[in-house]
Amino acid sequence: GGKLTPRVFFALAFAAEAAACALRADALRFVNGTPGGRFWGSECLPGSLQDNVFKAFVRGMADVVDVMGALLRRRKVPTVSIISQVLSPFTGRLSTELGLRPNRHFVSHFFCHKGRVEYVVKALIKEASAFYDARENSADGEKCSTEAGPLKIYHALPIQMLDGDFDFVQSLLIPSGW
Repeated sequence: GGKLTPRVFFALAFAAEAAACALRADALRFVNGTPGGRFWGSECLPGSLQDNVFKAFVRGMADVVDVMGALLRRRKVPTVSIISQVLSPFTGRLSTELGLRPNRHFVSHFFCHKGRVEYVVKALIKEASAFYDARENSADGEKCSTEAGPLKIYHALPIQMLDGDFDFVQSLLIPSGW
């Protein structure tokens, strides 16, 4: 198997936290029983789903993101396969071990309406890549001694060759055949 660098782990975890919050906020804007509306990550879905899903779909997508975040916090690589196992109704023990209680109604709505784990993973990789680019392509690195919180932690992480190689990240998290 492959390995994620500390900076990529951080970028993905940061993105997962932001994405889960954004999806839940987006879901609040949806009218019950009415499809439509933009939401975080919708550009990574097939065109037929982009403006044509219900609130429950968006909330189910947030639960998928929560699984990714929980895996990342435990230093586990969130592959499509592992995320799918955690969300399977037959392996509820895994989500409990991660400290999660996904809403089965929302998760099943997500999957029954053509939602796929790999769409969510792609959207999260895109978000993490934007986070990484913003950190690496700004003066942040020079100011890290005055930064607080997450950015200071990020800049303290070791720099490695595969940092920023989000094509590699995608091939690791979404192996061919998915």
